[in-house]
Amino acid sequence: MKIKTLVLAFAVALSGLGLTTQAMSQSQQQVMSDCAKEWDALKAANKTGGKSYQDFNKDCLSKGKAAEKPAAVTTPATAAPAAATASKTPAPAAATKKVNLNTATAADLDGLPQIGVARSKAIIEARAKGPFKNWDDFVARKVVPSNAEAAIKDLVSF
Repeated sequence: MKIKTLVLAFAVALSGLGLTTQAMSQSQQQVMSDCAKEWDALKAANKTGGKSYQDFNKDCLSKGKAAEKPAAVTTPATAAPAAATASKTPAPAAATKKVNLNTATAADLDGLPQIGVARSKAIIEARAKGPFKNWDDFVARKVVPSNAEAAIKDLVSF
C-alpha cells in the first residue's frame, strides 16, 4: 500500500473518531509516515514475520507515541533535537552504525532493508572480485536493483 494512501486512511479513520488531520500534531503524522515506510521496507524484503499490517501498525504507532513522551518533558534547549529523534522509528538495520559493504557478513547484509539472502550473496560475490571503492563503484557494478540501492544508501559505508 502506498504511503500517501496509508496516511489518508489514517486521517479518515481519525475523522471518524471526531478528530481531523488538523488536530493531529506534525509529529504524529511523521510517526504514521515512518511506520508506513518501515512496513513497506519489511514487506519488500519479505520480513514481516507473519504479522498483518494492522498488527504491525498498532505496535509501530504505540512505539512512536512512547518515543514522543520524553520529548514533551525536555527543557526548551533540548526539545528540538529530542523531538527530531523521537519521531523516527528505528530502521531494520542498525541505524547508529553503518554496515561496511566490503567487510560485512551475510547476516549483517541481510539485516539491511530490501537486502535478503540472495542479494547478500550477490554483494559478497561482487566484492570478492575486488572491494567496492565507494558508492558510485557499488552502483556501477549493478549488484542490486536501484530500489534496493536507494533503501541502503545511507546505511552503508566502504
